[in-house]
Amino acid sequence: MNKKFYIIGALLFLLMLCGCSSDPVYISKSSLDITDDGQNGQETSEVGKCQLFITITDERPDKKSLGELQRPVYAEDMTDWLSEAFKKLRSDGYQVVFNNGLEAIGGQALTMDVKLKKAYIKSVSASKITNVVFGIRYFRNDNMLKDKVYRGIDERINWASSENEINSAFNHAFTKALLAIRSDLKELCKIPEEKAISKKKNEDELFCCIHKFKVRL
Repeated sequence: MNKKFYIIGALLFLLMLCGCSSDPVYISKSSLDITDDGQNGQETSEVGKCQLFITITDERPDKKSLGELQRPVYAEDMTDWLSEAFKKLRSDGYQVVFNNGLEAIGGQALTMDVKLKKAYIKSVSASKITNVVFGIRYFRNDNMLKDKVYRGIDERINWASSENEINSAFNHAFTKALLAIRSDLKELCKIPEEKAISKKKNEDELFCCIHKFKVRL
């Protein structure tokens, strides 16, 4: 009997601890820590000087709420957070510029139109699930190259609904989405290089034909 009361008392104590942390949590770009996927060295040599011109729009109905994990979670400006996250692509060798009313930084610049559609964290049983969803349309010289939806989902045990846990969960979720973006950028940034090689080859062939024609004359 005493053991039974001890277990009940311990459970009540844990519930009381959970109920004490009801203050809202705010995530900010200062807590951003996107994990390196270990491919930076390889990608830097491959992307060269690929230029990215990025525009970010938050399309969520409630732009401050990020769900609830026993207490509400907020972000003052999620576009600001995402801007800091996309800056991590610079470590891969990309030249990242954000839309501030200026034209793209070059004729071959890859324009990324980013639309944030979902960003939330929630509690499921003893776990926490974090989900970020956004669509990206890629353009070059006003021609759309790709239109894709990216998702980053992170699920792990919820220990105490702490601020560090919540920030870490969003970092892990976006890291997973960024991995897919990096893969697409690697291919999309090859397009202008391949076209340039093809154009140079055509010019060389044309020059060769003209030279042969002059020799015959």
